Amino acid sequence: MKLCAGLVLATVLSCTVVANAKDKARTQTTTANEIMVGSGLICDTKQQAERFVSLMGDDASADIQNTLTTVNNEAGQSDACVVATVGFFPGQKVAELEKNGSVVNVIEVLVLAVGTPSGLKIVEPKMYYSVQQTKDRII
Repeated sequence: MKLCAGLVLATVLSCTVVANAKDKARTQTTTANEIMVGSGLICDTKQQAERFVSLMGDDASADIQNTLTTVNNEAGQSDACVVATVGFFPGQKVAELEKNGSVVNVIEVLVLAVGTPSGLKIVEPKMYYSVQQTKDRII
């Protein structure tokens, strides 16, 4: 995944990811043709996104970089999973995972643009995977 060298954010305050923009969009008037913009986890494969979730600890802000490093080392690529700002269309839920009593969805995201220091840059559309923590609790 060669999005752009500057895509990985050095500091991430929480594990809120691109897919959470989907929840916010439900409260706004949007059309099917609108590109959403958000910052969060983008992985090449569903399995990498699932592995990211499985490795995350309780202190998300402290674990993100270590978790990214582990997933990327396992994939044999330094950028198999990155935290990035992207323009995207959210896709289908492809997996539902349990993490610390909460439900986390893995979803498809069709990336159309990537964040750069000078703004969003249009790229060849490509499907990636992100995660979305839901408000659902497992009892």
